[in-house]
Amino acid sequence: MDILFLVDSSGSVQKNYDSQKQYIKEIISEAELTERTHRISLLQFAGSHIQKTEWAFDAFSKSSDLMSALNQVRLITGTTYIGAALDSALQILENRRPNIPIIVVLVSDGFSQDDATFPAERIRMIPNVQFYSLSVSELTNTNYLAQLVGDSTHVFGSSKATDLKDLLIKKLRCR
Repeated sequence: MDILFLVDSSGSVQKNYDSQKQYIKEIISEAELTERTHRISLLQFAGSHIQKTEWAFDAFSKSSDLMSALNQVRLITGTTYIGAALDSALQILENRRPNIPIIVVLVSDGFSQDDATFPAERIRMIPNVQFYSLSVSELTNTNYLAQLVGDSTHVFGSSKATDLKDLLIKKLRCR
């Protein structure tokens, strides 16, 4: 199984940025990274032209190296353009392993300056993709996030963040 984290690095999540990173660290710590088991990619976004692939799926073969890379990731700041981020995610997903389940986790408050519905729909149409959203912010556009991921049960607010983490860890432990 592969996981793609799409991390909102805009000014609106600045207060919660470290919590977002900690959340991802806790999931990564449970992943056994190999070409045959799990691979993880991370893209940050903060602006219409600022989508930064921090690492691609094939960048790391050891969880400790991935954890070190995550420690180096810094807040970008800017405005939230989820649609532009999802367009970039589609490019990353082109390099996924065929026939391997993939989980896309959008970590954002859901307040976007652009329309993300079309690229979100394209992501949902990719075979073997499960699309989730997480917000650790107090103020969250839950309805929009549900529209993007296509299922309100796939949207996890700060009070349910542990539920999503537990679900992802369970999926990582299953082979």
